[in-house]
Amino acid sequence: MHASAAGGEISNAGCDFMYPELLLAIGPDIPQTNSPTPMLKETIAQIRVDSRHLAALLCLLALIPLMRLRTYDEPLERDIGIYAVAANEIIHGKILYKELWDTKPPGIYLTYAAAQLVAGYGDFHVYLLNVAGAWLLFLGIYSSARVCSGPRAGLWSAFFYAIVSGDILLQANQPNSELFINALLSWTFFASVLAARTRGMRFFIMAGFLSGVASLFKQFALLPLFMMACASFLERDARHMRMLGGWLLSLAVALACWLPVAAYFFFCGAFDDFVHMNFEYPFFYAGLDGGGMSPPGKLLFMCGHFKVLFIDSMWSILPLLLAAFAGVAFTRRGRTRWTPWIAFLISALVMIVLPWKFYPHYYQLMLPAACIGAGWALADLSGDGTAQIPGRWRRSDIACAALSILLLAIQIPAYFMPSGLWSQRKYGALFIYCREIGKEIAETIREDEKFFQWGYEGSLYYYAKRRPATGRFFNAPFLFGERRDKCVAATIREFEKSPPALVVLPGAFSRKHPLIEWILARYEPLGSVEERRRLEQAMAAKNAELCRDITPLAFQNPPVPPMYFYIRKSTR
Repeated sequence: MHASAAGGEISNAGCDFMYPELLLAIGPDIPQTNSPTPMLKETIAQIRVDSRHLAALLCLLALIPLMRLRTYDEPLERDIGIYAVAANEIIHGKILYKELWDTKPPGIYLTYAAAQLVAGYGDFHVYLLNVAGAWLLFLGIYSSARVCSGPRAGLWSAFFYAIVSGDILLQANQPNSELFINALLSWTFFASVLAARTRGMRFFIMAGFLSGVASLFKQFALLPLFMMACASFLERDARHMRMLGGWLLSLAVALACWLPVAAYFFFCGAFDDFVHMNFEYPFFYAGLDGGGMSPPGKLLFMCGHFKVLFIDSMWSILPLLLAAFAGVAFTRRGRTRWTPWIAFLISALVMIVLPWKFYPHYYQLMLPAACIGAGWALADLSGDGTAQIPGRWRRSDIACAALSILLLAIQIPAYFMPSGLWSQRKYGALFIYCREIGKEIAETIREDEKFFQWGYEGSLYYYAKRRPATGRFFNAPFLFGERRDKCVAATIREFEKSPPALVVLPGAFSRKHPLIEWILARYEPLGSVEERRRLEQAMAAKNAELCRDITPLAFQNPPVPPMYFYIRKSTR
């Protein structure tokens, strides 16, 4: 059996197994010869993969870990340092949210914990996550673009992602939450397109499950599934009752992914903390820096500062977005085919805006839609999508090659910089200093001793290879949220029972805070305060000098981490 596909053939020989209903889905113009059936044991169709095509994919997959090696020893940024330390505490028996405080859903901590169980607590487990997440995203982008417009679209989209996968502007070369969210959502898009096109319930279930798992990294990851569900009803031939039932099933599966997680925390006695951190605190977090601005005011602010908030923050992937928009505007094959992609793109923009923070790594959420859309749009330059028009395929390849050259020109210069300069370019010298101070802490206290730092730099524990004296190992829970007094009281009880061997404080802090009062009453400076102050001033001056030479993409405040060492007065 043969059928013309967008840039390829469907035959009995190959290495990808698909159900008959996929014959329609793999190429938008493939006639459906068999009615879909849910029976698992029916005849299986195979999709032939050209050997050169497969070789190109394998080369790109090999390129990604090589690119990540360039910044293997780059200092960890703030969030990643917190994830690594929290995961290590979970492995040591701490219960998330009850004994271990942070604001994210459990997915990211469990992912880091799994990597540490495999690769140990160190740089290699971060690298392993970086490569694994990028590979999963790469394959999701390839599969999604292929199912939209054929193998050529898939290959070009995957190639575009390989080029921009470590973009310094998006802080995409390290495994933050967005990497794993993108990986899962790219596969959600793939399943959603198949679900809308074939009405196959297995694809609705797949889309719901992937979206639900993505929401365990950040709750708003449910949004793309919901928006693509709404968009599917714009199709002229949508069978509304079957489609409605399928999407309701998909959303139910997504929400059901939270049930075993909730059950776990219920039986651990941490259900109240779980609910608070996942479904109450995010609303506080989103309004924390809003300045009391109303939603309409926020919208006006965002529109008035669109260039600063969006164009300046993701100009490195603008060529991809422009190529995709051109595909939507000038396609000859019906704009309704782009409806799921448009919904996917809009959902990414909304996810960036929802926390109202506009941190650079949030803009990574645009990567899947940008890469899929660009590959799809340029592959569609072939006109009707068949492989029978070599001149038009040549035009498509030329356009893709030109876009690739532009992207390479943007990305390649960063790979000539040392890893420390990547960190300086993104954040200033803060995380470079964190590594230095963490190693100094390791020389100050024994391996079996614990310490506490009043600041946000969880990577101090990571570099010191010392465990925190409390699961509230940075100062946000003591400053923000309706439960801050409860956190302070619980931490003081912990410290009274098992005092930290060392407390690390910043140069400036409020001495009236209850936890600081408790610390200063029982701890005294280790060594000369004046000497530490001179060191802090030297670090701050060096940071200012570096920032004059290369302005960081995202300023971090303060530019120097906590570095004043305090020991218990009884140890004099």
